[in-house]
Amino acid sequence: MAEPHDALLAVYEAAVDALTPLPRIVFLLHRVDDLSYRAIAERLSLDRAMIEACMVHALKVIACHVDGRSGPQTVPEPIFRAEAALLGRHGRWG
Repeated sequence: MAEPHDALLAVYEAAVDALTPLPRIVFLLHRVDDLSYRAIAERLSLDRAMIEACMVHALKVIACHVDGRSGPQTVPEPIFRAEAALLGRHGRWG
């Protein structure tokens, strides 16, 4: 039988996996790699406002997922455009 901690961790992992690439990368760079918004912005060649928008979106999606609520069904247009631009520059994610 899984421990409650293991079950919660699985829910969080599924929530992070549900994020689109840019918010997921920003979230992981900030929360796992402990990079500042400024460092993430520099690394991804994006402005800090975009990094903040990605974090807000990621936290919203994760909170809804963990709480079992329906979250945002679409990615905000500015994040969508930034993802498309990064994909165009780099050809792939990860």
